[in-house]
Amino acid sequence: MRFFHTFSNVGLYLLLFWPVLTRSQNVPFDSSFGNNGVVTFQKHFGSSLYSMALLPEDKIMLYAYWADTTFQIRLLPNGDLDPSFGVNGIQSEIIPKFSFPLDIIVLPDNKYLALRLYSEGSFIPETGFGVTRHHINGDLDTIFGNGGKTYCIVGNTGAVRDMAVQDDGKIVVLGFRDGQKGVLTRFYPNGSVDSTFGTNGVTLAHMDFPTAMETLPGGQILSTGGRGGGFPNIRLALSKHLDNGSLDPSFAVNGKINDYFEMETEFAISLVVRPNGKIVLGGWADPLKNKFILVQYHSDGSLDESFGTNGMTYTEFDLSANIHKIALLPNGSLLATGVITEDVPGQSFAVSSLIARYDENGKLDMTYGGTGFQKFTVGKLSYVDFMCRATDSTFLLGGPYLVADSTSTNHFYVAKTGPMNIPVSVDEELVPTLKLFPNPISDVVYLECSNYIEGRLKIFDLNGKLVKEQQKSSTLIGVKCDLSQVASGVYIYQFTTSRYVYTGKIVKN
Repeated sequence: MRFFHTFSNVGLYLLLFWPVLTRSQNVPFDSSFGNNGVVTFQKHFGSSLYSMALLPEDKIMLYAYWADTTFQIRLLPNGDLDPSFGVNGIQSEIIPKFSFPLDIIVLPDNKYLALRLYSEGSFIPETGFGVTRHHINGDLDTIFGNGGKTYCIVGNTGAVRDMAVQDDGKIVVLGFRDGQKGVLTRFYPNGSVDSTFGTNGVTLAHMDFPTAMETLPGGQILSTGGRGGGFPNIRLALSKHLDNGSLDPSFAVNGKINDYFEMETEFAISLVVRPNGKIVLGGWADPLKNKFILVQYHSDGSLDESFGTNGMTYTEFDLSANIHKIALLPNGSLLATGVITEDVPGQSFAVSSLIARYDENGKLDMTYGGTGFQKFTVGKLSYVDFMCRATDSTFLLGGPYLVADSTSTNHFYVAKTGPMNIPVSVDEELVPTLKLFPNPISDVVYLECSNYIEGRLKIFDLNGKLVKEQQKSSTLIGVKCDLSQVASGVYIYQFTTSRYVYTGKIVKN
């Protein structure tokens, strides 16, 4: 049985604010949603967003957790709280022994599944993969499993990572148990454990750090993540299972892939399957996590060397960048979302939400903002943790953010994009701005641009002689130029990009 807390002042638990995007490129948000496409949630208690789904009539279901309580939040299509749901759009939920949901899948009959971890308790070391089924109003569907709940014990400890529904309605869950041991479990549509799958409903995923999965026609299952003894020695992992839970011997080498692209650490976070059966993995590489990576395989598990460079493409950033989700666009392009951390002159670093678009061949799509990627920041810092498809080419994004006067990221936002499969150009009103500082300078001058553009900084004396030049990468927002060996005086700077030329004076003390 599910228990609800009722309270008269929802504001004690949740406050809904329209945010200010403190740093943003030309990200095509849906202006009809929230305030210019973004809604933020701030609480008096620490909280996090754990799952998100698009419901019928374009309403949005969110599951958040704070003050030791799981909360269901339902939004109208315009981002407002749905007054017909719970108390002003919010209701709390307690399902004993089941955690907050980590994934939501809406079913054809408009009911939805919620993926949860099941635990017997601290004194009974048994952990299971749990699923609950709900009516559209959030109530448990009591004809599913045992009163709307089901689980399969997998070990003493564990965690759930992803869930998918097969064509026949069977429910597959990916997670790990007893440390780094990836496993899959399967349930019948009615919630009972499918004992014909693996051994009593459980089979090994053949990876140490499982992250994502997809189901294929005929009951086949793809799962991905990382394999290895621990960081930084992690390799991309991809496995394919048959309908009975055994590895598919016709896929790759005995049903599994453990690839190494000579970057020490390579880790897959997300997975999509193209209509032609090709498989794309998205994640990050290197111990510093400073590369977005995409890898494409043929349906038989062989590397598709026509994609990117010999099957893999990577985008290197300043400090670090992580792909959290990838999605396929109708024209075959790929959308990748996540987080970027970068050096900012005069500050320690900046953390921003990142959206990148790649063409069908794995190259950055330069029609997207002129660089192939865009960033935005809600509050002081933010990142994209969730991506949910709203239409073929528009998406809901969600994740944590930090308010300016806080050190806690226990606030979250939801954003809705406009169409992501059309070119986004830098129009005349969004000409990148340039700043050089300090001025006058002592030894080092910093150049900061409002956009990610490639260019070259040149410093000339008043006679026109070039005394210093510095290249700026398109993956960096700023660059520093050391003028410690340049004599005191007045100089002319010139910063040239493919479209613009900026000039001005600087003084060296």
